[in-house]
Amino acid sequence: MKTFKTLLLIMMFALGAMTWVGCDNDGPMENAGETVDEAVEDMGDAAEEAGNDIEDAVDDAQDKMD
Repeated sequence: MKTFKTLLLIMMFALGAMTWVGCDNDGPMENAGETVDEAVEDMGDAAEEAGNDIEDAVDDAQDKMD
């Protein structure tokens, strides 16, 4: 039983080490995903800025009407 626990512990550490080492290298799909994420974030920022500009223009128009 002690041998089984030791073997299980070694396998868990080995699996953890392989997972950790495997995550260091960015593959082409991960790079593409990051590029898409950045593009979506940039689009969201641009849309928010455009919305703020429209809101400011509406407020200015309302002020001029008063």
